[in-house]
Amino acid sequence: MGEPVEYHHDLESYFWLAYLITCNCAGPFNMRRDWNREIEIDRSRQPITPTLINNLAKIKTQGDCNKVATVPTDHTLNSKECSAGNPDEPAILVDYHISWVHPGVHALTPGNIVSQRIIMISGFTGLMTPYFARHQAVQDGMLELYTLFLGSREEGPDGYVRLRAPAQPVTHNKMLSILHRIRDGIHPTEDTYPAEEVCLNARDRYNHSLKSGNHIPLMEDEEGLKKLRSKRASDSEGLLTRASKCGRTVG
Repeated sequence: MGEPVEYHHDLESYFWLAYLITCNCAGPFNMRRDWNREIEIDRSRQPITPTLINNLAKIKTQGDCNKVATVPTDHTLNSKECSAGNPDEPAILVDYHISWVHPGVHALTPGNIVSQRIIMISGFTGLMTPYFARHQAVQDGMLELYTLFLGSREEGPDGYVRLRAPAQPVTHNKMLSILHRIRDGIHPTEDTYPAEEVCLNARDRYNHSLKSGNHIPLMEDEEGLKKLRSKRASDSEGLLTRASKCGRTVG
């Protein structure tokens, strides 16, 4: 927007990073949400429940269904059943067209991301995974942070709903107070610490991602990563070719 970068811009960046984590993690320790499978099921008009999302993430992270079904209770994923979801659970409404929260965000333009952020307030908490959304304190706190940075939606005299800009820049203390309320609002019995094996497996998965060259494993899909690497290689080759023709070296 042509404005100088201030401290509250960094705070907003931190907030969006936290939001991306709540949308793409099915739990701590690199438990990833299976967006592709969810979208596939949604297009078939099948209801998507929290249990289904948990199962998809668990199968994607830990292996085949039969193996997962025998794993001891895992605090990060509530269900041990490899089913299509619990029929008693209400289906969740997710706007899968909000593409900037999905893996592959690197392929979108900044303008596209900004426009999607502005219109997503109505389904803001609906995009979160059940692990985070089941805590009302997380939903309320993240929505409060959204309003803090982007303003609230208000209906004007003409009947149109517009965003009302925040009254003043966000301070560190204001943001910390909301984060503290989120933390204190989660009851310890609802979010116990996982077994050591879960932590070790997650660490191995994360290290494998880094060694394979995927430094943003939660936001990079495999196909997108290949295209990005190909483009970078092509750009580098073009730069070297132009430099060679001009008799220059590239440092």
